[in-house]
Amino acid sequence: MGVMYSIQYKAVRNQADLPRIAGFFALFILMLTCAFPGFSEQMGGQQPSKRGFTDTVAFAGITFLGGKQDLAIQYPLTSSVVKNNNLNAILYQAILKKPPRNMTVSASSLDKDDGHKYAMSMLIDSEAVSEEQVTLSKSTVYPWWVQLSAQLVIFDVEASQLVYTKTLPILRCTDINSTAVSREAIVQRVEDMLTNNVCGDHQGLIQYFVDALYQAPAPAKASLVQFAVADVIVGDKALPYLPQRLKESGLDVYRRYVANQLTKAMSETQNIAVQPYTADQSVLQMQGRFFGGEQTYKLTLPRPYYKVIFTLRGFKKVPYSKNRAGESNYYGVFSELAVVKNLKRGDQDVFRQQLKYVTNEKIPSGFFSHEEWYFFDTNLLALIYKANTETYDDRTEFMKAQGFDRTQQRAFFKQFEKLKEAYASCRL
Repeated sequence: MGVMYSIQYKAVRNQADLPRIAGFFALFILMLTCAFPGFSEQMGGQQPSKRGFTDTVAFAGITFLGGKQDLAIQYPLTSSVVKNNNLNAILYQAILKKPPRNMTVSASSLDKDDGHKYAMSMLIDSEAVSEEQVTLSKSTVYPWWVQLSAQLVIFDVEASQLVYTKTLPILRCTDINSTAVSREAIVQRVEDMLTNNVCGDHQGLIQYFVDALYQAPAPAKASLVQFAVADVIVGDKALPYLPQRLKESGLDVYRRYVANQLTKAMSETQNIAVQPYTADQSVLQMQGRFFGGEQTYKLTLPRPYYKVIFTLRGFKKVPYSKNRAGESNYYGVFSELAVVKNLKRGDQDVFRQQLKYVTNEKIPSGFFSHEEWYFFDTNLLALIYKANTETYDDRTEFMKAQGFDRTQQRAFFKQFEKLKEAYASCRL
C-alpha cells in the first residue's frame, strides 16, 4: 500500500485534540440503519426459563441503529465484518471472560413470550469512512480514516421500552498513504477497530462494550432520568461551507452527525445517561437477529427529562496573511447551545448561551479551497467538547475567547450552575 507515514490515534475522550494535518480533509457522512445474520444457533448456552425473570438478560448481540432497508448504504463495512467474522460469538465469549457484576447474561434466543423480560445489545450507531487525494508541495498523498461508534443498550422486552444506555468511546483511526488505500485495507481496519486493535491500542469496541456491561446496573434498577438531543438547527451562514454531499436529504445526515457528536460528548465528559438520537424522539429502531429471525425491533424511548437544542449559527473564514509559501486564515464556528427541562406544561430553560471557537490555520500553496471544510468541521467538534469540559472557569482559554463582559460572565455562570445540577441528576 506504500505507506508514506502514519498518524494513528484513538478518539476516545476529547475530539478537540484531532491532529491538524494540512491537506487531510474529512467529510463525515454519518450512516444510520441496518441488519445482520443470526448468532443464537452458534452460541449454545442455557435455555430461557418459562418463568419470568428480571436479573437474567438475554444477549441480543450486535445490532444497528435503524431499519434493515438501508443496511448496504449506511453500514456496508461494519455489517459485513459482523457477518463474515462471526463477531456475535466473539462478543459473547468476551462477555463470559468478564461477566457483568449486576446481571446474568443468557445466550438463548430472545423471546418475550418465553420468559425474557430484559435484553441487551451492542448497538452500532455510526460508520464513517473518508478517502481523500491531496496535493501538497507538488506531491500527491492520500489521507484516509475510519470512524465507528456504538453504545450499550438494555431494554425491557415485554414493554419494548429502553431502560438503560451507555455510550462507548468514538473510535477513529487515521493514516496518510503515498498510494490510494485499498478496500481490503479499509475492511481490515474496521475489523480491528471492532475486535482488539485500535490504532496500536489493544482494545476495540467489543472490549469497551464488555467493560461498560460489567459496570452496568441491573435493568430493574436503571435510571430513566436522561438527556436527549432534541434538535439540531443549521443556520443559513453555515450552508455555503457545507460540502454538497452533506446538504442532501434536507440536511438529515448532517443533523444526525452533529447530534451524535453532542450525545457522545455529554456522555463521555459528564458520565450522564443519554438517549440515542433519533429523528422521531419517541421510537428507536434497531436491526438484529431476534427470536424468529432477522427483524427491526422498535423500542419506546422514555420521556427525557432534559432536551438539548443545538444551533449551528454559521462558519466564518477571515484571511490573516499570505505569501508564496501559502496563506494563513482564521476559521471560526458560531453556535448556540440550549438545555431545557422537558416538562409537561412546557419547556423551561436551564442553559442557553451562544458559544464560538476560532483557530488560525496555515495553508500551504497548492491547497484546494474546497478542502477547507476540514478546518470548520474540526473546530465544530472542538467546540462541542470544549463546551462540556472548559466552561467551568473563566480562566480557561475557551472561556476567554468568548469575549464576555462581567455582566455576561455572571449570567453565564449562573446558568452553568443550573446545568451542573441537571448533569448531577442524570449521572450514571
